[in-house]
Amino acid sequence: MFSVLNFLKKKDSSTVFVGDMWAYFNLDNPGRRYQAFVQNGHQRFSKFIDSLLLYDKAIIPTQDYVSLTALVGVLGEKTVIDLLESGDIKFARLKGAFGYIGNGGGIQSFVISKDEKHGLKLQPFGDETDAVPWALEILSPKPREIKLITKLVTKNVQTIEATTIAESIRHETYTDILNSPYLRNRFAIRNTHMDRLQGINPNQVRMCGGPDSPNTLGDEIDIVMEICSSNLELNLAQRTGCKDLSTTFKTGHFLKGKAERAPNLKSVSSFLRLVEVGGVPDPSSYLLKLSQGDRQKRLAQLLKLKRSGKGKKFREWFHGNHDQNPDVIVQKYIEALGKIPWISSVPAKIMRFILTGGVGLAIAGPTGAAVGMAVGAADSFFLDDWLKGFSPKIFIDDLRQVFKES
Repeated sequence: MFSVLNFLKKKDSSTVFVGDMWAYFNLDNPGRRYQAFVQNGHQRFSKFIDSLLLYDKAIIPTQDYVSLTALVGVLGEKTVIDLLESGDIKFARLKGAFGYIGNGGGIQSFVISKDEKHGLKLQPFGDETDAVPWALEILSPKPREIKLITKLVTKNVQTIEATTIAESIRHETYTDILNSPYLRNRFAIRNTHMDRLQGINPNQVRMCGGPDSPNTLGDEIDIVMEICSSNLELNLAQRTGCKDLSTTFKTGHFLKGKAERAPNLKSVSSFLRLVEVGGVPDPSSYLLKLSQGDRQKRLAQLLKLKRSGKGKKFREWFHGNHDQNPDVIVQKYIEALGKIPWISSVPAKIMRFILTGGVGLAIAGPTGAAVGMAVGAADSFFLDDWLKGFSPKIFIDDLRQVFKES
C-alpha cells in the first residue's frame, strides 16, 4: 500500500522526481499537447535546469514520451543524448492512465492497447521502440539520432503498470478528500457517494490531462482527478527512490494537510538565493533566453561542472546543510566565507602541514591573527570539508565563470 510516510523515509537526496516535466496524456492531438506544454513551460524548464545542478539524477514521468519530445525541442538533441548517456536523467513510464468512470466506476486505471482485429497499431502505448520514435516525429525537423535516443531511453526507463497501483491511488485520493472538512462538505452538497459524483454520464470517462489541458470544468470530478494525479506523482517518486519532487499542480488550501506530510521542494529557491549572493545570474533564466545552439554549448559547460568533483562536493554540502531552507543555506554559505577569509590563498599542501604537523607554529595572516587561532575558531564541519579541498565558494566561483560573458 502506498504511503506518504513511506515516501518520507527515503534518505537519499541525490535523486529528484520532476513531476512538472510530465506532459500528461490526454485525448487531444499530440502536436497541440506538445505546443501547449512548451508554451506554458518556462517555469517548469527553469526548475528542471536548476535541478540538473542540484541533484545527481532527475526522474521524468511520462506515459507516451511527449515529455521527451519537449526536452529535445527546448534543450536540443545533443544535450538530451548527453543527459541520457551520463544517467543524469531517467524516465518513470506509467503504462496506462487514470480516469473517473461514470455509472459508479469512480477512479479506475485503464490501458489502451493494439487492435489486432482491425490492424490498428497504437505506437504511443507500445514498447519504447514504437513509442519513442512516434513521440520524436512530432518535431519539425525530426531529430537525426532517433535510433540512438530510443536505445538510450530503453536503458534509462522504469516502467510501472497502472493496474498494479490503481487500488492504492484510489484509496489515498478518497481518503484525502474525506479527511478534509472543506472538501467533505463541498462534495456533500451534490453527492452521496465518491464513486457516483455529479457531472458525468454513465458511458463517459473523465481523465486528468494535466495542467495544460483545455478541457477542465473545475467541478468535483476535476478536483478528484487533480488529487489523484498528485498521489500518482508521489507514488511514482517513491517507487523510483526519490526524496524530493516538484509538481505543477496547485491543489489549494484543502491539500494543506497533505502538504504538511509531503516534502516541499525548496531546493531550487535556496539555490537561487545562494547564486544571487555569489554574484551569479540565475542559470536557468539565462539559458532559456539563448538560441538553442548557444544554449546547448552553455549547458555542456554546466553539466561538465555538475559532474566534476567540485559539483559532487557542492551537492553533498548543499543537501547536508540547509534542510531545504533558503535562509539557512545562505547563512551557512556566508559563515563558510567568513571563517578564514584569507586562507583560501594558501596552498592546500602547506595548510595541511601547518594543521597536522606544524603544531605550535604561528604564522600570522593579513589580520595579524595566527593560523592556529584562526583554525581553532573555525567550525569543524567547514574545516573538515576545507581540508578535503572543498569550499562551497569554489563551486560558485566556477559557476560564475560559466556565465562570465553575461
